[in-house]
Amino acid sequence: MAKLNGKYFDIFDFHWYGNATGDYLKVRDIYEYIKQKIDERDLSPTEGYWITEMGGTYSGDPLPLKFENGYDPPFQTEKQQAIDLVKRYVYSLSIGVEKVFMAFGLKEGFKYDEGYFDFTGFIYDGKYEYDKGKGVKKLSYYTYKLMTEKLEDSDWDNIETVIDGTDNVYAYKFTNQGKPVWVVWWDYFDDSGSSKTITLNVGNINSAKITEAVPNADSGAEIDENDYPNFFKTETKIVSGGNVTITLGGSLVFIEGK
Repeated sequence: MAKLNGKYFDIFDFHWYGNATGDYLKVRDIYEYIKQKIDERDLSPTEGYWITEMGGTYSGDPLPLKFENGYDPPFQTEKQQAIDLVKRYVYSLSIGVEKVFMAFGLKEGFKYDEGYFDFTGFIYDGKYEYDKGKGVKKLSYYTYKLMTEKLEDSDWDNIETVIDGTDNVYAYKFTNQGKPVWVVWWDYFDDSGSSKTITLNVGNINSAKITEAVPNADSGAEIDENDYPNFFKTETKIVSGGNVTITLGGSLVFIEGK
C-alpha cells in the first residue's frame, strides 16, 4: 500500500465471523486497527471500508475448524443466528463500516463438508443434523427481511449511537425517510437475570410501536410465511416526557413512532 504513493484506492474489504455470544463486538478493534494503519500511510479508500463476508453467524453444529487449530464452534439455534444477524449489521455500520454483505448467500452450503460456512445461510439445504428440510426458511430469513424493511432507506451517514454497552445495552437511532427508528438490544449472555428494563428518550412522539426482530417461534419450520409479518411480536407503549420504558429479553427490538 505504501507503494501507491498517496494515490487512493476504492475499497478496503475485510471479513468477520465468530459466534453469536458477543463476537460481533470484536469487529470494532479490527476495523480501528485497519483504519489506523491505512491512515498512517496517508491513504483512504474512496468508497470506505466494506465487510464482504459477514457470518450472521450460523445455526446448527459445525465440525471443528481445521484452520483454527481445531476450534469447535458451539451449537447455535436459529434464534441465536437471527439475533446476531441484526447486531452484526447495525453495530458494524454504526462504527463506520460502509457496507456489509452476508456470506455465502441466502441458502446454506459452501464446500458441503459440514464446516462452519455450510451453516451461515438463511435457508436450509437439506443436509446434516438439525436441518429442517431443503428449502425451509430459517428465522434469520424473516429477520433479515424485516430489518431491510425497517432500515433500507436510512441515512447511513447519520447513525446515532444512543447507548453503547452501558449495562450491556445497545441502542442505535436511524433516520428512515425522515422518521426515526431505534434498534435496541441487551446482551443477556454477559449479564445476569432474564430481562433488562430501560428508559429510552424517543423525543416528541405520543406512543411507540415496539417490534421484536425475531419471529415468535423456535424455528422457521413452524412459520407460515403467508402470515408475514404477523408472527413478530409487537406492542405499543405510551411515551411520557419524551421517554418510553421497555423491557428487553434475549431478542432485540425495533422502535418506531406511532
